[in-house]
Amino acid sequence: MTEINPIGASSAANKVDELKEKLKDIISSKAEKTSESVEKTDENELVEFDDEISDDTNVSADGTSSYDALISALQAEQRAYTKKLERIYQRLNKVIESQSKIQKEVNSITDSDTRENMQSKVEAYNKTINSLTSQASKCMSNIQSIASQIEQVINSKNSAEAAAAAAAASALSVGAASSTGSVSSTNSTSGATGTPSGYNAQRGQALADAAQSLYGGVSGSGGLCATGVSNSIEKVFGYHVYADGCTYGDELAKRSDWKEVTDQYPNASSLSSLPAGAVVSWSPYNTTSLGSIYGHVYIADGKGNEISDFKTQISTYYADRGGTYRVFVPV
Repeated sequence: MTEINPIGASSAANKVDELKEKLKDIISSKAEKTSESVEKTDENELVEFDDEISDDTNVSADGTSSYDALISALQAEQRAYTKKLERIYQRLNKVIESQSKIQKEVNSITDSDTRENMQSKVEAYNKTINSLTSQASKCMSNIQSIASQIEQVINSKNSAEAAAAAAAASALSVGAASSTGSVSSTNSTSGATGTPSGYNAQRGQALADAAQSLYGGVSGSGGLCATGVSNSIEKVFGYHVYADGCTYGDELAKRSDWKEVTDQYPNASSLSSLPAGAVVSWSPYNTTSLGSIYGHVYIADGKGNEISDFKTQISTYYADRGGTYRVFVPV
């Protein structure tokens, strides 16, 4: 009989307290960074987005639910910056278009005074273009920074939950050992059927585990589904896939370590039975979000859930809105 030597309950409890203190530090650091970000914003018409971001950072550090509260706040902040970035790009395109028209007029003017006056307008547009470009760069940097913070909080949450589970298991096993002198274990089976031909279960599970560790605790998308999938792939397989949700399948089809098995999943309802690590790439679908342009992509966890930059249950949502899909599994 295999002897089990669990960690002590007191040790695990100390680990939980240690992780809670770490969470408080993360929240404190995040609040300071967000405050600095708001103070540096100098575009009046975009200030409302920074106000939203500032309001969303007020979360408590009491109890394990604080992890979810902080993750939700970070997601809200990420969405606000994404919305702000879209607004900046919209304005930038209009400014560039106007600048181009005026420049053409300047080139056709022969009167020197009029030409000088028009040229000053071109320079003003150029200044605005430089300012907007700088703001867009800062937005992208903030979005990437927030993604890293989300990953850090998720890792802390997973560690805290593991420590709490270990403490509970320790107390249970010690009690069982004292009454029976032995510890028994029960094996379980997944009951999974219909595994795709060529599917590498070890690689698939490793990818699903990586996605779970990075984004399993995130309940809402930040608009970075392809980035989330690529981060998980890079963590396990060592390479980064550069693609949007709708073009992800095109990139995986080029690689020898992936196999397309779309024909084995004839309808969207069948996707809930996907094995761990399967990747589904969706075409653009009818929505008011970025999905109407970039589509969607996710990793199946083998338990009926999808994980990209967030986790949710696999459904027919994208198919119901006109999306089509391709399915790939690691081999």
